[in-house]
Amino acid sequence: MLSQVAFGHGGPAWPVFVSSVAGGPAKSVGDAGGRLRGWSRDGRFLLIWRVHDGRDTAGVLDLTNGRITEIVQSDLSVEYVRLSPDNRWIAFLSGVSDPKPRLWIAPFRGADPVRPADWIEIPGGW
Repeated sequence: MLSQVAFGHGGPAWPVFVSSVAGGPAKSVGDAGGRLRGWSRDGRFLLIWRVHDGRDTAGVLDLTNGRITEIVQSDLSVEYVRLSPDNRWIAFLSGVSDPKPRLWIAPFRGADPVRPADWIEIPGGW
């Protein structure tokens, strides 16, 4: 069970803060540049959904160094990114503006990128 909570504040930089659930001051841990979408079980990574280079993408904010890594390696926009409860998978949609968006899962590897060859489409999942 995690003993901290993460929260962000909207705006150009989208700063992220972490605070103990027991209370106390919040600590700035970096700028996500997007919305927080999940926390790794080990407390090291925050999954984020953000616009990067003109497209929606998934990334992780590494709380040990404040670095953001784009983990979905593709030219496609991906949206509605979520982390599975067991931290083994990320789920996301591509082609949301298309008549038939596609639902995918991919292995979650922390800050290591996941290429399209490792994505698994969930047929009829949308």
